Amino acid sequence: MFSRLLRLEKDRFSLDNILSSDVGSRSEFSDKQPARHSKYVAVDDVSAPVMLSGFQILHWNCHLTTSHEDVVDIINKLNSEVQVIGICESFISEQCPASLFNFPGYTLISKNRSLMGRGGLAFIIKDDIKFKVDYPLFLYFTNMSSAGCVKNIEKIKMVLEEDYHASGLNYHFLKVGWYNEKVTKPFRLNYDPNAAAFVVISSPEMFEKTFIPFLLKRHCIGEGDPLDESLANHLKSLEHKLDGCHLEILQDYQMQGNTRKPRILVQTAGHVSGAVYFYQRKDLAVDPWPVDKRIYGVCLHPRYGGWFALRGVIVFPDVLVGDVPRPTPVDTLVSDEKKKELLEKYNFNWEDWSFRDVIPVESRYSELQKQYFSTVPAERTSIVERIRSSCAKYS
Repeated sequence: MFSRLLRLEKDRFSLDNILSSDVGSRSEFSDKQPARHSKYVAVDDVSAPVMLSGFQILHWNCHLTTSHEDVVDIINKLNSEVQVIGICESFISEQCPASLFNFPGYTLISKNRSLMGRGGLAFIIKDDIKFKVDYPLFLYFTNMSSAGCVKNIEKIKMVLEEDYHASGLNYHFLKVGWYNEKVTKPFRLNYDPNAAAFVVISSPEMFEKTFIPFLLKRHCIGEGDPLDESLANHLKSLEHKLDGCHLEILQDYQMQGNTRKPRILVQTAGHVSGAVYFYQRKDLAVDPWPVDKRIYGVCLHPRYGGWFALRGVIVFPDVLVGDVPRPTPVDTLVSDEKKKELLEKYNFNWEDWSFRDVIPVESRYSELQKQYFSTVPAERTSIVERIRSSCAKYS
């Protein structure tokens, strides 16, 4: 429970009056009509530093783009005793300088309406407060080194959110360094550890939203797998939407040069991004299989179960991100017995699809999609032609 909610309202209360009053809840202000805009309060409006007890949250309706110094003044005046400052009408846009997001002792997260620089919400949270942000609902702006980084990460987030609805591809943030810490040297990525990256996950809707339209628009396809080609084509198209933002695409099927080593271990990347949980035999308290028996790990998505695929990672080498909390993947299997069941179904009976349903799921592959994935790659040309002839409605 919050011990009090502080609001700054034009011509209703001065900051000094609010802080010196014994406010128990917002209901004590219920007889006052809030003004259309909040007043800008400078440090001189407070007669003396006020020591507050309990969890303090300050709500302010202001244009953060023009009130940065006022917010810093308030933080200093209150001896940093406010744990959270909530800002509405923040007016943050991609043109904002990086200095706008610097609040010593605090971290800024924001949800911006658009590139227009109007509307928007922000929270300025004290560094000793533990909190979790459901990415990509909010964007972190912490320890950014240049305005360019802020502009790029803002545009990236906006474009990928829009693409998800159109393509059925989910994008989950991670830092390159998080991934590199979990893999051995041959698999580490040669980028700055603070470089931004996104794991690419195809949801059950991807097949109908991205793959079939690709087949219907192309009269011929390359020598590789048509699905791989369609995803490579789609991810490449993101570059045009992210003008000026250099990106590199590491797809799940690509190898390092002439070796058999993958360029990216997508299951590990998915796990450290928090998007999926990578279950391995080491997760069991007691290993039930012979030591010499190879047991492959498998990922589960908290919403899709096994009805998804990790398609690769997009790296933005020039977009460096500061110190942000790492997401924790959701462990949906509560017992060793369930984990054993998943690993055995995946390793010994993967063709019957049952491993995908070890937890309740929101959606599954369509029958057409299952037919495609049940067909060996060498024979998929015929099913591609059947899709083209029977799915004209997607063109």
